[in-house]
Amino acid sequence: MKIVVRLLALVSGIALCLFSFFAFIGITVDLSSEALWVNILLYIFACIMPGLGGFFLCKWAIQAGKNKRRKYEVLENTILKVAENRGGRLTPIELAMDTDLTLDEAKALLEKWALQGYVTIKVSEGGALIYDFTGITTEQEKQTAKGVSEF
Repeated sequence: MKIVVRLLALVSGIALCLFSFFAFIGITVDLSSEALWVNILLYIFACIMPGLGGFFLCKWAIQAGKNKRRKYEVLENTILKVAENRGGRLTPIELAMDTDLTLDEAKALLEKWALQGYVTIKVSEGGALIYDFTGITTEQEKQTAKGVSEF
């Protein structure tokens, strides 16, 4: 839904800018027929105001998408740091405790990453789902790592 609103704002902004541009051309072509104050009012209300409105609508639509991506990037970075602090393994409950995510949001995000192959799902003896961030290694694992040719 939010992307539809941003898309409508962008299209409306472009339409207002185009209207403003064509109104400017139309008013400029026919300058001699009206009094000066009428032309000034026409420029203000038919060109400048719609043009500024269109510009700011386009700017908002573009910026809103960037802000959403930025928030996701910050959340992603926070989750990775939480996973690192917990040895590369997390449960949805631990993630919800250490972030602003709800339990459902934490579970959905971890499952999404599991489907994408970023984490591996393991099951504890008690039946809890553990999400293993295989790319996060401990210092000991880094120190004992072998070269590719040794395999």
